[in-house]
Amino acid sequence: MGLGFCAAWGLAPDVLEVPSADHGLELPDDPVGSVEVLRQAVSRLDRFVGSLGRKG
Repeated sequence: MGLGFCAAWGLAPDVLEVPSADHGLELPDDPVGSVEVLRQAVSRLDRFVGSLGRKG
């Protein structure tokens, strides 16, 4: 889902950038940091999905 989807639903996009992470959101040689990145991603995804139920 891109920013167009968010705009179409009247949602503000929440962007999480992790420049040093790979496509699996893993940080090289940093398992604890990788888990933190995944925690942040899941938290933001949960917030986004929850906001879908409030629209409409």
